Amino acid sequence: MFLQFPARHLILLGVFELAVIEVAFTFGDHNGRGTKAVSLANSFVALADNPWSISYNAAGLAQIKSAEVSTFFVPEQFGLAELKTISVAAALPLEFIVAGVELDQFGFELYKESSIKVAVGMSIDP
Repeated sequence: MFLQFPARHLILLGVFELAVIEVAFTFGDHNGRGTKAVSLANSFVALADNPWSISYNAAGLAQIKSAEVSTFFVPEQFGLAELKTISVAAALPLEFIVAGVELDQFGFELYKESSIKVAVGMSIDP
């Protein structure tokens, strides 16, 4: 036997499902790292010329000519005192490539997201 629901209940159920799916996709969203990238509203792909290019465009590491280290800290992310973001990125030019590493932690005592990213960039100019 099929249950019969009024059309308005099905519409409300559909809207609720979309809201839940949207929250699931945006939860843990990458909210930008590095002041230059954040100030450009994360449209940093073409300008990626510092260690934060590991997150945006790893090929941008090739533009780095000397060793660089950068830190990024956001206290009270989204206005919540419990949430914070701590990130560190470093790039090291070697003979033919530029190697980079990024360490990232978001959350608080009961919930934490941690990530480690490693990237390599190389210029193919003659």
